[in-house]
Amino acid sequence: MKLIKIPTKITAKTTNNSPKKHYLCSKIPSMSFYTRLFQVAAAWNIIAAITVFGSFKKHFVLFYNVTINKNPHFLLWLYHYNFWLIVLMMGVGYYLVSRNLQQNWAVALIGAIGKLAIACSWTYLYCIGIGTKLLLLGAIGDAIFALFFIHFLWNIDQLNT
Repeated sequence: MKLIKIPTKITAKTTNNSPKKHYLCSKIPSMSFYTRLFQVAAAWNIIAAITVFGSFKKHFVLFYNVTINKNPHFLLWLYHYNFWLIVLMMGVGYYLVSRNLQQNWAVALIGAIGKLAIACSWTYLYCIGIGTKLLLLGAIGDAIFALFFIHFLWNIDQLNT
């Protein structure tokens, strides 16, 4: 499957009417950069998910400054658990992308969309006073990963294989 490609080269006329090439991204990172990027993203997701699985109640204190004294409602627990299970699975997906960048680009696309969505959601929670600074840090980290994923998708056809 081929991605729709927006041109990265723009030509302009110089004073002597000869075309001059301009590049939107002057230097495209190497395959090893993107491999490392997806390995770090995998670790980020996997470590975060395992940490949450370790203590549901502690996670609510750290991210939302909410103390849960009793066992939470089953649906709250189930939805929260399922969210972090998906985070864990996406971490495995990012590792698979690092193993074959050209073939597994769709995981990066899904990840970019998901990371942008959760970054916006968590930033909103922080701004309205529900989220903590740790939640905002997670939002910033996910937004940065999303931007790198978008850069990767933008340049995937130009990577050396």
